[in-house]
Amino acid sequence: MKLMRMKKRHEFLERRIEKTPVTPWVVAAALSIPLSLTLFARGKKLGGLLVGLWTPTLLNASIYNRLLKTGA
Repeated sequence: MKLMRMKKRHEFLERRIEKTPVTPWVVAAALSIPLSLTLFARGKKLGGLLVGLWTPTLLNASIYNRLLKTGA
């Protein structure tokens, strides 16, 4: 039962990601860098580090999205 729910959820997420163009992921990643630097410079170091970790995550989502679209 649990495995079936996980599989359905995985398929749902793949379909959602396939429908999203690559550009928003890249733009969000690019914007997270200056936001991270701004937070860090204003003394909110933990917030800056957290937002800084968004960049590789968003870029990986972009790559995953492209792989889904090419069927690799």
